[in-house]
Amino acid sequence: EYGAGKLLYPTPYADAGVTTEDFLAPRAGGEIRAIFAGAGFELDDAQFSAVFEKAADADGAVSIASFRIALLGN
Repeated sequence: EYGAGKLLYPTPYADAGVTTEDFLAPRAGGEIRAIFAGAGFELDDAQFSAVFEKAADADGAVSIASFRIALLGN
């Protein structure tokens, strides 16, 4: 159940059915690569591997959010 704040101020992608949790869920490298390629980020193998490694947490998990931060630096 959502509180009033979520109803008044939904996340930017809520209309498309995308939740904050979707951005934070761990994903496989191929899925991350496909998502970012679809958004126009074409990385060669070396670039992708470097960003993926930088984005990984202590367990090696990478989310869309962590990859974005590692890629864009913010």
